[in-house]
Amino acid sequence: MGTVSGIAGAAGVILGGLVIHWLARRDLRWQVWVVAGATLYGTFASVAVYSVTSLTIANIALWMFVPIAYLNIGPIFSLTQSLVRPRMRGLTCALLLFGANVANLALAPQFIGILSDQLALHFGAGTESLRWALMLNTLTGLWATYHFWAAGRDIRSDLQRAEAADDSPVPAAI
Repeated sequence: MGTVSGIAGAAGVILGGLVIHWLARRDLRWQVWVVAGATLYGTFASVAVYSVTSLTIANIALWMFVPIAYLNIGPIFSLTQSLVRPRMRGLTCALLLFGANVANLALAPQFIGILSDQLALHFGAGTESLRWALMLNTLTGLWATYHFWAAGRDIRSDLQRAEAADDSPVPAAI
């Protein structure tokens, strides 16, 4: 996993940033559309990881999934920083990281564990219950894909509004 994350992750961040930058110069909506497409692709690659029984095929699917997972990091942070006033960027970044960590490190493992137990208990999944719970959880990527795609409707006006707000005077502290 270290090799996959290191090599494929670095490639995903660099190549994704270059592609998104190049496309966004033509139309700002590509910033979220590429993330939407990458999320959809990553969802299917992740389902492949959990659905195959071959270690070789699972490894190939991981090499397909990891760059996409890392590709999304830069554009998401860039957009969140671009959509808020400069004085709010630190707080925005902190809230984004806090929410992501709570969701991914606290809630998701509990949810997946409970789902795995329920699949084993009520649906006879037995030792395969964790695989099925992980696969079902991966489908949340479809929900994320929709929201990134839908963000494309308003991203140009949202970025223009945020840019205009940057020029407004900051109220003096009381």
